[in-house]
Amino acid sequence: MKRHFVLRYLKLWNLGFCLVSGFELVAFIIVSFFTPIFVVSQDYTVFSLFFISGLSPIHMPVLWLLIFISIFIFLIFALSLLIIARNEKIENITYAKILLSSGFFLLIANFIKAEAIYILSKSIIDPSGLSLIFELLLYSPASTPFYGAALWIYSTASVCTYLISGLVFAAIGLKWMLLLENKKLA
Repeated sequence: MKRHFVLRYLKLWNLGFCLVSGFELVAFIIVSFFTPIFVVSQDYTVFSLFFISGLSPIHMPVLWLLIFISIFIFLIFALSLLIIARNEKIENITYAKILLSSGFFLLIANFIKAEAIYILSKSIIDPSGLSLIFELLLYSPASTPFYGAALWIYSTASVCTYLISGLVFAAIGLKWMLLLENKKLA
C-alpha cells in the first residue's frame, strides 16, 4: 500500500467523520432542547422530561448524558485523527498501528453507544400510571413532530456509520501493518 494513498483516504474519511459527528451533535441538541413532546396534556422537551419532570426513571438521564458525552468524544477523536493524518513525520508502521487501534476503539465505543441508545429507546416513562415507551413516544405523530423522530433515527444511523468506519480503519491498518512487516522480513 502506498503511504500517500492511505493518508489521502484517511483525510477524506475523517472529513466525512467530522461532518457526521458535527451533524449528530446539532441533531442531539435539537432533539434535547427544541423538540416538543406532548405527554399527558403537557408539553415537555426531552431535557425537561428526563431531568425536571420526574416522570422518567433515574437511568434515562444517565444514558442521555452518556450519549451526549460520546458524541463529543467522537468529534474530538475525528479531529485528532485529522491532525494525525496531516502529520508527515510519522512513520508508516506507526500510522498502521494508529489505524488499527482507531478501528478497535470505534468498534468497542460504538457497541456501547448502540446499547445505550437501545436501552434508552425501550425505557418506560410513567406519567400517572400510564406506561409509555420512550421510542414509541418519539415516533408518535400525536406526541412529537416528525423531525424529532427523524433526528432520533439519525443517532442510530450514525452509530452504524461509525461501526463501518471502525471495520474499515482496522482492516486497512492491519493490512498495511502486515505488508510493512513482510517487507522487513524480505
